[in-house]
Amino acid sequence: MRSHPLFVPILSAILLAACGSDAPPPTEQVGGSVEQPARPAPTAALTPLPEGALHVDGVYRAKLGGVAYVMRFFPEGYVMNTAGMAKDADGLKTLLVPSTPVDGNSAVHRSAVRINGDSVLFTTHGMKGEIDYQGLRLGTDSIRFRKYSHINGRDVTVTYFFEPDALSAQ
Repeated sequence: MRSHPLFVPILSAILLAACGSDAPPPTEQVGGSVEQPARPAPTAALTPLPEGALHVDGVYRAKLGGVAYVMRFFPEGYVMNTAGMAKDADGLKTLLVPSTPVDGNSAVHRSAVRINGDSVLFTTHGMKGEIDYQGLRLGTDSIRFRKYSHINGRDVTVTYFFEPDALSAQ
């Protein structure tokens, strides 16, 4: 089986983000480092997204330093997200389709989404642990997420901006 050409850059960026460095990104608040074993993703029942609550016709994108973060919401009630080098951001969007593998070893995550008023909530389940996303919708085209890593204790706030694209029709 042939791997996707962006696999190595994406994996490198995720490992860099998970391991971190002594110098946190500018908007990051660093907590204590806590190592937790990876847990399998729970099987959550999906609740369809309320119509108009989030865009499902493109991606939400953010950038911190040299790392790009992208996520795509689906009307069935889930989100797919990944990260990679900022220079590869356009290629990352192509990974956010239902056919992309999302097992525990994948750099792409698929999570059930919960909408509560203006809040957008989900948790990713990766190789080393979980990351909680607590988002606040800021109008129709952006979401400010507080991301808390159970892997390394980092707590960061990042704003994602919506970009329409043709992949959402797949």
